[in-house]
This record gives sequence, C-alpha cells and structure tokens, in this order.
Amino acid sequence: MNKKTLRIAGWALGLSMAVAGIGIAVGTGTKNAAEIKATSGDELSFDADSSLSGDYDSNWAYAFTVGANGNAPAAYADGIRVYNAKGANKYGGHLTLSPKAGNTSAYISSVVITISSTSYNPTIKIKAGNTSVAMSSAEESSLDATDTTYTYSPGNTTTRYIEFTSWNNTSGSYKQWRVSKFVINYSIPKTVSLDLKSGSTSTIMYGETTTLVATPGGGASGTYTWSLETNTPSSGSSDVVTFANADSNEMTFTGHYSGTAVVRVSIDGVHADFTITVNRILDGLVVKTVPSTIVYDEGDDFDDTGLVVTASYLGGASEDIAASSGKLSYSPSTSLSSSTTAITVSYTENGITKSVNQPVTVNAPAYTLDSLTWSASNINAFAGTTLTAETVAAFAVEAVWEEDVANTALSLGTYTLTIGSDEITSGDLPFTWTTSHSGKKLTASYTNNGVTKTASVDVTVVESLNTINKYSTTTGLTQAFDPTTNTSDTTSLTLGDITISVTGGTFGNETDYRVYKNQTMTISSEVATLTKIDFTFDSASYDGGGWSTSYSPNAKSWTSEAANGEQARIKALTVTYSKTTATDIANTNFTVQKAALEYVSSFNETMACSDSGNTENVVSKWSSVASAFSTKRTASGDATNFNNLFKYATAVEGGDSLQDMLARYDYIVAKYDVTDFLNAEGGAGRTAVSKAAYVNFGIEKSGSNDNSLFVIAVIGAASVIASGGFVLVTRKRSKEE
Repeated sequence: MNKKTLRIAGWALGLSMAVAGIGIAVGTGTKNAAEIKATSGDELSFDADSSLSGDYDSNWAYAFTVGANGNAPAAYADGIRVYNAKGANKYGGHLTLSPKAGNTSAYISSVVITISSTSYNPTIKIKAGNTSVAMSSAEESSLDATDTTYTYSPGNTTTRYIEFTSWNNTSGSYKQWRVSKFVINYSIPKTVSLDLKSGSTSTIMYGETTTLVATPGGGASGTYTWSLETNTPSSGSSDVVTFANADSNEMTFTGHYSGTAVVRVSIDGVHADFTITVNRILDGLVVKTVPSTIVYDEGDDFDDTGLVVTASYLGGASEDIAASSGKLSYSPSTSLSSSTTAITVSYTENGITKSVNQPVTVNAPAYTLDSLTWSASNINAFAGTTLTAETVAAFAVEAVWEEDVANTALSLGTYTLTIGSDEITSGDLPFTWTTSHSGKKLTASYTNNGVTKTASVDVTVVESLNTINKYSTTTGLTQAFDPTTNTSDTTSLTLGDITISVTGGTFGNETDYRVYKNQTMTISSEVATLTKIDFTFDSASYDGGGWSTSYSPNAKSWTSEAANGEQARIKALTVTYSKTTATDIANTNFTVQKAALEYVSSFNETMACSDSGNTENVVSKWSSVASAFSTKRTASGDATNFNNLFKYATAVEGGDSLQDMLARYDYIVAKYDVTDFLNAEGGAGRTAVSKAAYVNFGIEKSGSNDNSLFVIAVIGAASVIASGGFVLVTRKRSKEE
C-alpha cells in the first residue's frame, strides 16, 4: 500500500523556519484567522471564529468543537487552545477527523499530535472506527504520550473516523490542550473494479461476444492479467470463453459452450471478478431411448415413461433429456386416434424449439362401423379451381359406430376419396376441377374391422365466366403541346396518350415546333380516337405551311399534307380526343353462373335446325326462350350479376358457350326482327348487332362434326331477295358420338 503523510504546522511563536521546515504566518489578534501550510505544500485554511473546522486535504476534514466548560477552541500564537473539562469523568474540547465526500477507500494509519507547551498537557482520550464516532466513557482509551507528542496507530485498514478529547481534571483546575501541529498518515489501498462495457451484457448466447472494462484505483498500475477463475459449463469443452485484448484494461471474449464463467482481472497485486453466463443454442433433437409404450388403443393417452431424447447444440455439445425431467412436450398427448402414426416430441431452450417424431401404433376401436358422415352436402366448383387439403379437412368425415360412443374424425389416408371412379390421394392435392367432373359423385370410403361404409355428395362444376370487360368511353379529353416547355431532341414527342412526329423538322427550338418545307407531321395515339386538332401558327413571318388551323380526323392517326412555302412554325398545338376504357367485372357467384350457363345451353339447343337442315320456326320458339331467360334470372338469386354476364360479354361465334350463344342471338335478332329481350325492360340492357352487320355474313362454329353450325344458305338470287336468304342450320352430330 502507498502511504501519504501530510503535516499541518500550528502556531509556535518564536519557532524558526529552519527548525519547522515550513513557512508560518501568525495573526495579530487572539482569535484572528490563522494560515497553516502543510509540509507537502498543500494549503490549508481555517477560521477560529467558525469553530476551527475545514479541509485537511483532498481526502480529510477536521473540526475542533466546544469543550465541556463551554469555551470554544481558539487560535493563539502558541497553538490552538482546546480546553478540558473541570471535574471527574468529564470530556472537554474535541478534535474530530473524518473522510471527505469522495473519499471511499483511504484509511488512517496513524495520527501524531504535537502539544506546544508541556505545562498544559492534559490527558487525551481517543475513539476510532470505520463509521462516525462519538466519545463515551465506556469506549474511551488513553493515548500514550511521549513528552509533548501523542501518537495513535489504529493498526488496521478500516479506521476512517477518529475523535480526540481532553479528559477530566480531577484537581479542579483548567488545563489547556495547546495543539501546535497534528499529522495524519494515511494509506489509499490499491483497487481494481471490473464491469461491463457500455452496450455489453452479462448473459450471452453461444457464439456471441461481450466486453469487460477494468478500472484501477488507489494508484494501482501495471500489466493487466486476465484469467478464467471458475468455469461450470453444463456440457462440452471447459473453454467457455475465448479471451481477446488480454493485455489491456478491456477484454472481449466469445462464448463457445453453455455455462457460467467467472472472469478475473489482476493488476498490481489486486484483482476483481465478474460472472458471465453463456447460453447454448439448441440445434437438433433425436430420440435416444423409445418410450416403454408405443402401441395404443384409440382414445388412450400418450405415455412418455422411459423416453429419452438427445439435444444437440451449436459447437458440438449435446445433452440427454429424459421425459421424467418434465421438459418435453407432446402432440398429440391425449385421446389418440387410429389415424395417429407418430407423436411429435418437442423441447424448448432459450426460446428455440426443436422437435422429433416418435412413431406409435394406435389400434382402431373394436366397434362396429355403422356409417360415415361428413359436413359437405354438395360440391360446387368452377372449372380450373382446385380442391385443397384444407377443403378436404373441412369435409369433416367421421365414422359413426353402432355402439353408443362418439363419432371418430377421419383424415384423408385413413379413408379413400374418389370422384367417379378416380381416387384422390393426399399426393393429388391440390386437385383441379374440370367440367368433366360435373354430375359425378365425390365419395368417401372407410373400412374398419372388415366393414366398409361410404358417403357421397354430388359435384357440380361449371365453366368460369369470372372476367368480362365492361367498356366505357370518355370524350372531350385534351392534350396541349407547348413548344417552350414540351421539347424533344428527336423528331418525335409523346405527352400522355398523344404522340406527334415529323418527317423533317424540330421540336427542340423552345420557341415553336418547326416542320420543314415539303415535310409532314403525324399525330397519333394507340389508345385514343382523335376528334379535333387545333394549331396556332407564327403567321407574322410564315403562313403555316398551307395548313388549316383546325382538323377533325375522328381516327387514331392524322397526317398532314406536305408543308408548302418555307416552313410551318407552330406556336401551340391542342389535341382533343376520346378514350375507351375496359373495366374488369368479376362474378364469382356460383349460383348466378350456373343459372346463366344452363340458360345458354338451353338457348343453343332450342335455336337450332333439324338434322335434315330444314329451318325450324324460330319466331314461334322465341317467346319461350325469352320467358326462360326471365325465369333463370330469378332462379339465380342475383338479377344484377345475372344480367351483367349477358350485358358485357362479347358475341364470338365459336368462342365459349356464352359468347357463342350471343353470336347466335344477335344473328336471329338481326334476321327475323324478333323481340330483343336482352335489351328489354328488366333485361340485361344489351344492344344486339344491327341487321346491316349480317348482310352477306355467314357464321360457322369451328371444330369437328359435333359442333353447331350457323349457315346463311344462298338458295338463289331471287329467293335471297324474297326471304332474306338466311337459314339457320346445325350440322348433324357424328354417328360416333
């Protein structure tokens, strides 16, 4: 331990500076402030009028307090006078030494008090301790005095408070304790503290790092030595940490395996410890010992007796975990069913869960199978959609027993699922529906103890009419071209929906667009119809190339005549146009689409010709197909969506069934002047194609002989004029059908 000795020189009138070794300044009055300088050169000041208390140095404070006779200590030329008490067993004035704020480690090794005059020497008592002290007769001890010097050595490393007092004077006379000097010899123990660096933690995961910082105190210095003082890993290597920067006051280490490590730092003979916890990272789980019971009857609970799993961790460590530890979980764990083939065993550590399957056998109940039941009553689907595992699970197929027991839920695999004669397995999912499945039955079949039961539902699959475009046209749209701001380095410029280009000229002049002599300008759009084009020319010097100031092309593209004269200089250009937008309307209502498709099929069959090609009486059947439309619309349950399917679909001969029906419908309406019921009140609000569109127009549905055929038979020029010349026929279906 380092020791530091400070001395305070008191007043000793007549003492020479050579003897004292210090400078002394003495006040001229009996209680004036006196200045004492310690031999170390530290400056100390105290004032007799303020109870003679103050700072001894950076570590200690002192205080002289009133004696039992009531006289305050005072500063005189020959020292500080501390009065004793008159009478037996009484204390006089006190000198108290105590640590200052911030002094948490320094302790007093000895105190030397010098008395200025032997004629006034009193008896001095002392009490010392490591906390604040207060003198009492039961705790007093006398100082041994040699001449005028009293020395007290606590002989320990804990004394931080000392109180001196002049003792009673049994002779009845007052004596004074005249202190000319007191010296405190004290030591500051060497220390070192160890703590986390900011941002680090005392608990880390495998592979993570943390940093400790050592802070020396009490003058400790030298080389830092780091060590792993204790290490209790739960498994794996004993090297829990790897040290780095081990020769500085900071140390970083990495955790290799789980456990607790006490890290020690040593410097200059002292050390400090810090505890680090390294948590392992679970990496896998395997079954080491199978449980005693692996065969169960349906309804039994899982028994984990005897089960042991081995948990593996990053870095190669491992640990056996027995079921008896209570750390494992199971799924399923109760009421096992005959469909259960394995128990999932799980273990969680430090927020990480790993699982392993333990195969088991669960015997089906020895009940008599009565029937099957499932939640589905029928299956409706659009062609192209899929049957998923989630949908199959929602069927909730259950075995019903003749005995009075609860139904048993079944899963695909324990029962078979067929559509018609085709089996659907879990590997087939998702299963895609086609219209060929419509009208077939979806059947579940389950066998138990030699008894097989089935349950079926009807399947209806219709073609999807989900996406039909509704077109709307916006008119009066404009696009302005300003040569001063809308420029281009090429001979083409596009703004919005409109593109302008020239065969020769410039769009980069920043004052006007220039079309050179004998060159042309084209204005076009891929999505819009140009209804009007307005030019403003620089007519002061040029005549606009001979162009008009306004054009109405009503087309997607307009090209000017060649510019004559010198040039066409355009100061402004505005294009007015209309634009048609297609809005996708979706109809996923199965009932609506099914009703629409049934009507389409009925219409196409009704509005046909005989096999011989003779024209049937279209007009007489028209009222019935119109009435059927109204009936099916009502049956769909959603008249608006039902109408929309017919309103916005496109008539395409040879397209899907709806498009083909509308092509046939438009042909008949145009040819025979029958009622256009799709455009009638309450109908779909659709306008059929005009008659003019069907003059000399034949429609034939492409494909093999089993497809319908529209034919406009030209019987002869005279008969064409007389009867309209249009005959609707159908090809005879092939004999192979």
